[in-house]
Amino acid sequence: MFGCVDRYAGDNCTTLCESTCKTCLQHDNLYCLACNNGYTGTTCQCPPNCNCASGSDICASCTVGYANTEHQCKCQSQYCRGDSCNECIDQTFYADNEACCKCPDTCKGGVCKSGPECISGCIDGFYGLDCSIRCSSLNANCSICNRSDGMCLECKNGLYPHGNGSCISCNSNCESKQCNSKTGICTNGCLGKFWGDKCDMQCDSNCETCQQESGICDSCYKPTVYGSYCNESCSSSCLENKCDQRSGHCSIGCEGDFFGYLCQTMCPENCQQSGTGTKCNFDGNCKFGCVDGYEGDACTKSQVCTGSSTIIALAVLSGVLGILLICTAAGCYLWSSRRSKPKEQISTIEFDQRDIDLTYEQLQGQSNEQTYRNVDDNYTVLSNVHNN
Repeated sequence: MFGCVDRYAGDNCTTLCESTCKTCLQHDNLYCLACNNGYTGTTCQCPPNCNCASGSDICASCTVGYANTEHQCKCQSQYCRGDSCNECIDQTFYADNEACCKCPDTCKGGVCKSGPECISGCIDGFYGLDCSIRCSSLNANCSICNRSDGMCLECKNGLYPHGNGSCISCNSNCESKQCNSKTGICTNGCLGKFWGDKCDMQCDSNCETCQQESGICDSCYKPTVYGSYCNESCSSSCLENKCDQRSGHCSIGCEGDFFGYLCQTMCPENCQQSGTGTKCNFDGNCKFGCVDGYEGDACTKSQVCTGSSTIIALAVLSGVLGILLICTAAGCYLWSSRRSKPKEQISTIEFDQRDIDLTYEQLQGQSNEQTYRNVDDNYTVLSNVHNN
């Protein structure tokens, strides 16, 4: 008896009115009694400020204070500047037929000039001089299009514009299949062994993964190669042929008797060997000492044999002392002989100088022979003591 609340119709008030209606007849949900947003008419399709024929959305005339039915009565003389109305109070209006009309809502910034023609372009999703055509009218997946021809410039999520203006899917090699909706550049990187803006190029076969921008390997598939593209072999002297991916330096040591970052320098030849491992460390210093006769970290210094030198020096000293003793004994003998003769006989005794010389030479020969024998004997004795 009291009817239905707004937007409902029917005997039980459970039927919705037509979407354009604010209220409708209880027994006819298509007949509007009141409209939203200034629209009028029995179907609420007559634009604001217009007088339309029944059930029509075409302006037949304008309400008081409004003009230009062809522009749906959106023009008003009150916004004119001057009596002739050739100019409006600001750029949000344009002059037309002695009235100022509001610029289309689809103009970017809401500004336009006579025509109307949007000055700053269109809001997203529209194109044309007056920005009245939807981009989706040409391509349902297009979000932003060229103002003049409607060719798509930006697509919906997961798509990007093809050269012909259509929207195509992001490359399947894009991580999460996400790309820039304008350029198609993969925004989250690439899947697997691909690189490039659109992840459409393969990494080098030796790469585990590579950088999206350059294709340079992030890591190598094998530990025996190195370099930006993992295409250089590690030194054959590296232990297990393994090296650092960036520098090529041997990562776990050297094979055989080599040292250095690249294991290309031989260990010093005088290093002592122990087992089958390398005989020097990373710096080239001997790990197990030196072979006989050498010393130092790298075994490059010859040893001085102090024991043998001492033995020789003692032997020579012993020989010299022996010679001095023999000479002293000979001198004493001659002196005693001369003392035993009576003084009166001394003047009459004539020594044969040659006999004296001969005697001296014989004594000297015996002395030298004995000295060398003493030297040899002393050297042999001291050598045995040293060795024991």
